[in-house]
Amino acid sequence: MSHSISKILEVHIDDDCCTVTAIIEDMVQISPASSWSDPPQPAEYGPATCIGGFDINDYVLPAELEGRAMELLCESIDMGWEILED
Repeated sequence: MSHSISKILEVHIDDDCCTVTAIIEDMVQISPASSWSDPPQPAEYGPATCIGGFDINDYVLPAELEGRAMELLCESIDMGWEILED
């Protein structure tokens, strides 16, 4: 599943792994679905700070690691995003 990135907060490269911390849209439920309202309302989701990673040998890294090109790369691959707890 592709996730939309609002903002990359940090990129860390260690050996062959690139780890990205970013604000990802629609990651946490902020309001449950309601069948009692008229009309029924779907659940609402909001952004969360998440961390994910990938093997840099599989991709070409952009020159600017915290810019739009990096966001597009991360959105195009399975980053295995995990929500960071506060």
